[in-house]
Amino acid sequence: MEYNSRTHTIQNIMTSNKKGLIKFDHYLQREENQWNRKTKSLFIDTILRGYIINPIIVIKEGRASAIIDGIQRLSTIRDFINDQFALSKDMDDITYYDEDENKELTINLSGLKYRNLKPEIKQTILSTELRFYEITEFTDQEIRDTFSRLNAGKPLNQKQLRKTLTTMPFQEAITDILSLDFMTPITDDEKKKEKGRKKLITPSMHRSATDRDIIVQTLMLIESSNKNYDLQSFSTGSINNFISWYNDNMNDDVITQLKETIGILGNKIHSISMKNTTTPFMLYAAYKTVDNDADMDAFIKKVYDFIASYKSNTAYTDILQSSTTTQESVQERLAYWNKMI
Repeated sequence: MEYNSRTHTIQNIMTSNKKGLIKFDHYLQREENQWNRKTKSLFIDTILRGYIINPIIVIKEGRASAIIDGIQRLSTIRDFINDQFALSKDMDDITYYDEDENKELTINLSGLKYRNLKPEIKQTILSTELRFYEITEFTDQEIRDTFSRLNAGKPLNQKQLRKTLTTMPFQEAITDILSLDFMTPITDDEKKKEKGRKKLITPSMHRSATDRDIIVQTLMLIESSNKNYDLQSFSTGSINNFISWYNDNMNDDVITQLKETIGILGNKIHSISMKNTTTPFMLYAAYKTVDNDADMDAFIKKVYDFIASYKSNTAYTDILQSSTTTQESVQERLAYWNKMI
C-alpha cells in the first residue's frame, strides 16, 4: 500500500465536493447522519476553536477521492455550510477577531445556521485545514484491513464491521439489491405525500446496516435450500462464516433472481411493515415462489394474512421467544415459510 499525506482547506474540499470529486458512498463506510445535532454542533465548535481534528482517509480514484474514514466529519461540514442544520442551543461562547472593530469579541452561536454567521466566522471555517491521507496504491484486502484497524476502537456494531469481511463484488451485489425501491427506507417526501405508508426497511435499519444483514441472511437461506451451503444459525459467527464462503462462491444467477424477485414484490406491494427477524424468510419464500413458477399473487395474500394475524399467531411467535439466531429457531421459521410457498 502507498499513500500521501497533505492538507486541504475546507473551502477547497467543498469546491471539490461540488465538482463531484468527493465520494461519500464507499462500500466500507457507515451511512451519513450517524451523528445527532449536538454531536455535529460540537464538531463545528471544534473547527472554530482550532482544536486538533483527526485526519481524513481517502482512496484516490483518478481525480476523485472516496472516503473510507471521516464521512461523518466531512458530511457534517458539507451539510452545515449548505444550511442543512442549525447549531444546537447549548453552544458555549467563542471568541473571534472582528476586523471592523479591530479587536477580539465574544459571541454565542446557539441555534444559528451557516448563513447567519458573521463573515469572519465563516472565513474561520473555510480556511481551516484538514489533514488527508490519500491512498494511491492498494488491494481490496489492504483497504478492508485498514478500515477494520481504524475502527477497532470505535462504536461500530457487528453488522457495520461485517463490511470489512466482505469483498467488493459481494458488497456491490448487496448495495444493488438494497437500491431497489422495495428495499429503500421511506423518505420524508413519501411520508408527506402518502401518510400511513410503510416500507420494509426503516431509516434506523439502514443506518445500523441491519438491511445488509437481511440480504446476507436471505442468501444463506437460499443457498441452503439449493444444497450449496450448510446453514447452521444466524449467530454472528455463522453469518461471518457465510460471508467468507460467499466471497469465493458468489452465485450471480441467485443474485440476479433475488433482484428480480424483489422487483416483483415492489411492483405488487405498496405498503408493508414486518419485523426484521422475519424479513429474510419472507424474501426467501418469495424467491422460491418465483423459482418454482408459483402464483406470486397468492403468496403475497398469504404474507398480508401473516402480518394481519401476527400477534395472535402463537405457532410462529412462540418460535421467537427464546432466541432468533439459534439453529433451532432458524430451522423452525424456515419450515413455517416453506409451507407458505
